[in-house]
Amino acid sequence: MNSSPTPRSGIFISYRRSEASGFAGRLYAQLTRAFGDDHVFMDVTSIQPGQDFREVMLAAAGQSTVLLVIIGSDWLDITDKNHRRRLENPGDPVRVEIQTALDRKITIVPVLIDSAPMPARHRLPRKLQPLAQCHAIRVRHESFRSDTQRLIKSLRHHLSDIPRDQLGDPRAEGAAGTITRVTVAPDPSLPHLTGHEGGSSKTRPPKRPLRHARKLTPSRRRMGIIFVSYRHEDARATAGRLYDRLVLHYGQRQVFMDVDAISLGAKSGAIRMQALQNSSVLIVVIGPHWLGESKGHRLVDRPYDPIRVELETSLELNKRVIPVLVDGATMPTSGDLPPTLSRLVRRHRFTLRHDAFDEDLSQLVNQLRRLPTTPRTFRSSYVALCAAAFTVAASLILWHLLINR
Repeated sequence: MNSSPTPRSGIFISYRRSEASGFAGRLYAQLTRAFGDDHVFMDVTSIQPGQDFREVMLAAAGQSTVLLVIIGSDWLDITDKNHRRRLENPGDPVRVEIQTALDRKITIVPVLIDSAPMPARHRLPRKLQPLAQCHAIRVRHESFRSDTQRLIKSLRHHLSDIPRDQLGDPRAEGAAGTITRVTVAPDPSLPHLTGHEGGSSKTRPPKRPLRHARKLTPSRRRMGIIFVSYRHEDARATAGRLYDRLVLHYGQRQVFMDVDAISLGAKSGAIRMQALQNSSVLIVVIGPHWLGESKGHRLVDRPYDPIRVELETSLELNKRVIPVLVDGATMPTSGDLPPTLSRLVRRHRFTLRHDAFDEDLSQLVNQLRRLPTTPRTFRSSYVALCAAAFTVAASLILWHLLINR
């Protein structure tokens, strides 16, 4: 007896952990908000311990409505331990997922990360060559929210058969919120960063108040602004994923990350330094390439490297600095760091794992909630002391008048 075919419903995310785990995780979080957990499949969150990994993956890929293929700049040429392209292996999981979708006429959407090229037909294995004709969408780190909103709108068309009450939050398409442009006055006593990473010249403090910066104000909670520091070439996707989750917990006005808070053409260095001054916590996202190896030199050794300046400034201002290790990175030793950053190794570190991201992040948020009140500046302490002295003096005068009546 022939059983009826299993109805297709959902999105399957195909990616390589070695290349795009952070990006895939960030995209997964956005898609689950829009479509619900039951309609988005990603291996580390959807496969239970003890299940047959390959069997579950094949079943989910075959029953999906849309297969998203996450393609980074090295997707075609990633090799195995024998230096053979992984796509040439018929048992390669990514190849099997794509082949299953092609065989079952499932819609395939290549998602190109940043400047990654679309794979050329002649470079794909013969059975995967139809992938080259699939219409792709590009998602960039600098415009992640708007690009994913465009992807979500397109996916809603393919998932129109899912009842509305089974979908996630329909407002997820606008979850980024409206960025408020305000005037930000920089502190001339703080160092300023160059507009681009790895710059070698020091920017001058702007003569006019800065514009194009999202307003950052500490909430009524004890915590001040959380500043997310990261190196674009190292861990931008995982930093973005961390930022998205912190925004959900604390609100967009209380978390700073450069690409989501600074407009094109703005004086990014001064805006970042002003946000850093107003922050109480600096989260340093450290990936495998955080030291910034480039053409035989390390970016962290440059005096005006933005990441170095952010750390030096935070340490000098006695901010709470939390190193967060991602993508399998290890903590740098004091010998790896310039002398001005050597104190970083004494800061208690935290590790975010791709396959336990939600659990690890919950622990990090709980630790952030237990932090003490943001230290006051000298000026605010002086004002508070004067106010207290005035109150005491007024009380003594009133008491003296009452006694002598």
